[in-house]
Amino acid sequence: MAGVTLNAKGTSVSSFKVGKDGVVIHQDGSVTAPTATDFIINIDEDQYLVVDAGNSGPALITATDNQDLHINPATGGGQYLVLCDNRWPPADGTSNQTLVTDGNGVLSFVTLDRIGSPSPATNATTGFAYIPVTTGTPTGTPSTITGYVPMLVDSGGSKLWVYVGGSWKSVTLS
Repeated sequence: MAGVTLNAKGTSVSSFKVGKDGVVIHQDGSVTAPTATDFIINIDEDQYLVVDAGNSGPALITATDNQDLHINPATGGGQYLVLCDNRWPPADGTSNQTLVTDGNGVLSFVTLDRIGSPSPATNATTGFAYIPVTTGTPTGTPSTITGYVPMLVDSGGSKLWVYVGGSWKSVTLS
């Protein structure tokens, strides 16, 4: 049986809805299902709820034969997946993008192609690029990231170090 296994132990919610037809699963293990559903719902020996979404059409939650979990809010008329009060983007980002939060539960993909904020005011208190600090001359060979060079500050010697052309080079800060 290709199904999705959900652990309902310890939840404070009395029920939740699954599937395109709105199958309601109650905390006590009982199920309320519309008559036109293709879901098979069981509770296994470990008290896990097992939901088989069937194959007659799209469902809100399904699993593939190798047990990947698929959640599709659009099937129920929604646009976003919300997990633990975080709203996920409705589509994947592009290559090398990063998933970020706005601090209010909204996640989105962004391309990080710069550090710091552009043109900060002279009295700015945020938006700075931060450079790692060490005490002493760097001696390790940094990993290569195409199109970038590593740098750090030696706080003991007041030097800015940049790894260029296969070696560390420095300028003294005054």
